[in-house]
Amino acid sequence: MASASTDVDFNKIVKQDQTLCAICHFSWVQKDARCLPCKDKVHIFCSDCLRQLAHNDESHAEGILFCPVCKMAHRWTEEGVASFPRLDLFNSNNDDDDDGNRLRMRSRTFVDAPPNHTRSYVEEIIVSVLRNLHNQEIQMIQKINETAANHMKKVREQRHKLLEEVLMFYDEKESELIDIIREFAAFEKFSKKVGETNKKVTKMKIRLNNKANSCFHRNIEFIKDSSLADFSIGLNKKEEEFKVSKELCRLPTGGRVCNTSFFNDTLYLLTEKFGGSLFFYKLLRYQMKTGIIESLHEWNNSIKIEYKLAVSVNIYLLTVGEIRVQRVTETEDDDGKFSCTFSTFYDIMRRKNDTTSFVHIIGYEKGIVLCCQDLDNIFTFKKIKDPVKQKWKISLNLPLLKIVDMRINSSQLFALFTENLHYIFDLNSGKILNKLKTSTGSPREVLGITKYRFCTKILFQSGCCLIGNDFVRLIDKTEDGVSSWSYKKIFDLYHTIEYGKCSEGIIAFLILDKWINTVYLKYIKC
Repeated sequence: MASASTDVDFNKIVKQDQTLCAICHFSWVQKDARCLPCKDKVHIFCSDCLRQLAHNDESHAEGILFCPVCKMAHRWTEEGVASFPRLDLFNSNNDDDDDGNRLRMRSRTFVDAPPNHTRSYVEEIIVSVLRNLHNQEIQMIQKINETAANHMKKVREQRHKLLEEVLMFYDEKESELIDIIREFAAFEKFSKKVGETNKKVTKMKIRLNNKANSCFHRNIEFIKDSSLADFSIGLNKKEEEFKVSKELCRLPTGGRVCNTSFFNDTLYLLTEKFGGSLFFYKLLRYQMKTGIIESLHEWNNSIKIEYKLAVSVNIYLLTVGEIRVQRVTETEDDDGKFSCTFSTFYDIMRRKNDTTSFVHIIGYEKGIVLCCQDLDNIFTFKKIKDPVKQKWKISLNLPLLKIVDMRINSSQLFALFTENLHYIFDLNSGKILNKLKTSTGSPREVLGITKYRFCTKILFQSGCCLIGNDFVRLIDKTEDGVSSWSYKKIFDLYHTIEYGKCSEGIIAFLILDKWINTVYLKYIKC
């Protein structure tokens, strides 16, 4: 007597035309088929048919079930048909099998009618429909497989392309860095031979540093395509966080840069030089499109004077300690030489015992913001439109503090930096949005203000880049708050004279031995 065993899989030994149950004469496919392991071969039946057979045959009460095909006796237990091996013909729970092959094994053949049974018209229609199901199934399987194969081909091609881009990018970067190391070694030999003070040495040093920093800050990033449009897995995006202007520009001989202002892709510079018993001043204009520095005006004084320069709809010049702002008007003669005329733009009448003087100025798109100070350290800020019209006025008590810098972002926010306080104003109304105190008096930390989450968020609504004398720090708003990173290592070689926003992102003007080095930094958008 054969005994029941564990479930077995007869996928590879049972042919499609052998799927008829000997009891009901219908296919046992998808009917929880059970196997009777008889002497010569395995006989397969529907579970329900075996259950009905055991019910009708009184021998099952004695624990015996006879195979209806070969009459071999099998043990019938309390588990009933569950004690016989199940036929997992289609492996429906195995996702690793080929779906097409599995489905093609399904039988759609409707066997002949049982003996002594004549089918009705409706039954004949059903049989005809059933016979067509197999062909329809095969067609659908073919369409699905062909479509999936085409998409998989596209995915494989895209993956290959992305990998090639990555390999090429890092090969090129590695090769470029190796070349730069060799160039530094050659430069070291050359500078020792001709001397550090040679003009060529300075120019070569700047260009080599630019080349290295450009390579350092050129990266590639894979961006996953979550939409799966056209079954794209994503793309590689190259980022250049440090770009260099095409050519260096050299300042005219002599003088130091004492003040600057950047407006409409043009850098205005004020230089100072002492000679004999006089202080000589020059107003220069550096137009980035032409790469040329033009001298707009020259003058001298017998004493040293501190000037503040602002540019917007016009050029404005403030003499620190006085109570007048001058408007500078450019003129050009027939020979192409420039000169300027100075006229009063804004002044005040001092009353008796009035100690007010002008100390700082910055331009916005329609005029200036002026900072005044008296001996009691009361600072007054005025927004003045050109032609002269005062838009707002606000006073602050800032004892023993010095104004370090003033900045305006996209004509929306006005930032005031003192030695240990930061004020953020709404430029339109003059309302103070925030006041923050630093833990240190270092001007570098004052200009950085990266530790203050609220402040950096406000500034970055218009895009913020805060610069000290030898560093540039970018601030990026993230889901978790604010992150920042410093480009200080890039600028150890230079003195930063000005920065601003342009179409390329953030532009910084750096100076070394009279050479102006113009670089672009990635502008992080929030």
